[in-house]
Amino acid sequence: MIIAEYERMALPYTLLAMVASTVTLGVFQAFPGLDLATAKLFCHAYAVGDLAAQGRYCPGFPAQVDLRVMAIRKILFFLPPLVVAFLALDMIYRWAITPPWLCRGFRLEALAIIAYLVVPIGVVNGIFKEYSGRPRPYETHLFGGDLNFASVADFSGACTGNCSFISGEAAAAGWLLGVAVILQARRPVLSRILIAAAAVTPVLRVAMGGHYLSDALLGWLAGAVSLPLMMLCAAPLKGALMQVIKSRT
Repeated sequence: MIIAEYERMALPYTLLAMVASTVTLGVFQAFPGLDLATAKLFCHAYAVGDLAAQGRYCPGFPAQVDLRVMAIRKILFFLPPLVVAFLALDMIYRWAITPPWLCRGFRLEALAIIAYLVVPIGVVNGIFKEYSGRPRPYETHLFGGDLNFASVADFSGACTGNCSFISGEAAAAGWLLGVAVILQARRPVLSRILIAAAAVTPVLRVAMGGHYLSDALLGWLAGAVSLPLMMLCAAPLKGALMQVIKSRT
């Protein structure tokens, strides 16, 4: 996909992500057992006759203590901020060789950084994860923790901060998709790496018991729509700037 096409499709992508998020939220609210069923796939069951079970599904998630999985998670965790740093450095380079208002790449990289700060950092981590109240799977009684299960978007759970709804790492992974598109022509290898990271991260968060499937899906969608949304918000400014440039040439 070329950058110009991605920009033209910003509105359809945004609407599609909104519809997908609404459908996902509705399905998991109607069938909260889907979150529990998918989480159970990644946890160790109690031994037969184990008195510690007492209505619980399992005592924890093996991926949480697997050193290889932990190492991969750390790499994926720090990848988005490293990409932000790369974009910032590339913007400085572009500024040095050409007027930034004439460079589409400069503008899109700036929008990508703003999208990351606004959605994954601000909205997801700063608001939803702090105030949603939803305990993470490993914190709930059913999976070896002490808190009661809360369904998606319930907002009445006992978590007091850094909660499960929605996944910040999945949101950052979704954001990487947009970055992969704008870097595709100039950095094809890096673009493919980012796409792979965007696909792996949500699965890993569910496997480690850090989030339910609904948290990962909704977080990923929020991140994926962040750059198209910023493009839509910046479109009026882009048009006004181009008019100023034309009037002076």
